[in-house]
Amino acid sequence: MSRIKLLHMVEDLCMGGLEKVVYNLCLHMDATRFDTRVWCLTKGGVMAERLAGRGLRPEVLGMGPKPTLRFVWDLAAKLRGEGIQILHTHGYTAGAVARAAGVLAWTPRIIAHVHTTCEILEPKQLWTDRFLSLFTNRILCCSQAVADSVAERERIPRQKLRVVYDGTPRMALPETAGLRQRLGIPERDAVLLCAASLTSHKGHRYLLDALPLVLERFPNTSLILAGDGPLRTQLQEQSSRLEIGPKVIFAGICPEIGELLGITDIAVLASSEREGLSLWLAEAMSAGKPLVAPSLGGTPEILMDKANGLLVPPRDSSALARAIIDILSSPALAQSLRAGSERIYMERFTMEEMSAAVASVYEEDHA
Repeated sequence: MSRIKLLHMVEDLCMGGLEKVVYNLCLHMDATRFDTRVWCLTKGGVMAERLAGRGLRPEVLGMGPKPTLRFVWDLAAKLRGEGIQILHTHGYTAGAVARAAGVLAWTPRIIAHVHTTCEILEPKQLWTDRFLSLFTNRILCCSQAVADSVAERERIPRQKLRVVYDGTPRMALPETAGLRQRLGIPERDAVLLCAASLTSHKGHRYLLDALPLVLERFPNTSLILAGDGPLRTQLQEQSSRLEIGPKVIFAGICPEIGELLGITDIAVLASSEREGLSLWLAEAMSAGKPLVAPSLGGTPEILMDKANGLLVPPRDSSALARAIIDILSSPALAQSLRAGSERIYMERFTMEEMSAAVASVYEEDHA
């Protein structure tokens, strides 16, 4: 029996939650059943290099800043020529461009994957998504909050939607000898870790504002910010103004987050505007870490308050600080939250759970 030709289509494969989901799905789908490939509309990136290292080399199509009708037409011809049977798009840009091409190519099965709530989409983009949904077999949503957003704002029938939580392999915690020294973190310090792109909606400014309050109670605390982005200089300047610069480590892009998790006491997220479902929180849960994050978007579906972490209101630095202080103050609470993270991860957010759910959608549409 020939394998099903499965294509993941993304805008790029730089470091981020969406890109990690694509990477994980590519490596964990049954290779005897699916012939998996990945195409990037604009460029590759860190995750593309990692896929190439695992034997699956993504193809970069070289689309410009905006898609042209000629590009869409050529993409449709390429889909037909390659005999793609399942087109799985990720994110708005790839979802719009590739689905349009898929319709022109008469691709048998088209699946769109939505990784965040859609309040940032403009009316024209909402209309585009709504129209393309007519030709889409199934729309995967990374949380119920995302599914609700798609149904309410785009008016897409709920029977077309399927909630599939992002999963992650268990994060390995390798030997960390010398890691603290390399990062400039004293051995006695508790470590807070936030892994997120340094962009406005991730709310790092609120986390930095919270840190002086934490340091008043627990001066032996360090914060690692893993990730990069346009706000790096601004956030570094904020750290200096708050006189917490020595306690904040800007670690840059960290493809292997497990090493940092090995020295982490609390995993923190401070998103301020939207959050479909944080893969970072799932990664931290897989390592048995207590979580602190705002009650925003899909976060309450992964962080159950007082079970595996503490939920706080969005954009509230004082509440962030109090939650961190509560965990640092109580070893019993910290241990309870660690156990909760392990349990909830195993129940809902393993790589096996996600890949099986996605494969069932592939099989359902292929039947």
